Amino acid sequence: MKPTMISFLSLLFLELLAVATITMGFSNGSTYVGCIQSEREALLRFKHDLNDTSNRLSSWVGDHGDCCKWDAVVCSNLTGHVIELHLGKPFSNQHYTSYEDYERSMLHGKISSSLLDLKHLVYLDLSFNDFEGVQIPRFLGSMSNLRNYAEYLSEEHSQLNLPTYV
Repeated sequence: MKPTMISFLSLLFLELLAVATITMGFSNGSTYVGCIQSEREALLRFKHDLNDTSNRLSSWVGDHGDCCKWDAVVCSNLTGHVIELHLGKPFSNQHYTSYEDYERSMLHGKISSSLLDLKHLVYLDLSFNDFEGVQIPRFLGSMSNLRNYAEYLSEEHSQLNLPTYV
C-alpha cells in the first residue's frame, strides 16, 4: 500500500473515531431500559397477597407490562431494577367523609416474601396501611440494600408489630 493511501485511511479512521466520540459525548444516556421481568413477577406476587379495596395498585397488571410505569414503583433509569416502593400514606391529600372511607384506602393482607426478589430495593414505605397487627417479617432484615424501612413500618403508622430484630 502506498504511503498516501495509508495516510488517507488513517485520517478517515481518526475522523470516524472523532465523530463517534462527539456523538457519545452529547448523548444524555436516555436509553430507556424498562422493567426486569423477574421483578415484575415479584411485584405481581406481592400484590396477590394484598387486599387492595381502593384499587391503589390497579396499574399493576399484565405479564408483559412495564412495572417501572406502575403507580408507587420507582426503577433505576440505568438498570431497570425496582429500587423504591411507595405504598404508604394512601391518598394523603384526600379528605375522607368517614373513617370507613379512610380504612378502605389502606392496603391489607400479608407482606409477601416475594419482596426478596427485588434485590435492588433500597426504599420501602408501607406506612399508614393496616396489616392487622402482624409482625414485620424477618426476611425484610435480610434485604441487604433496603435501608431505613423500620421507620416507615412503625406500629403507630401501619398497625404492624415491630419485633426485637428490627
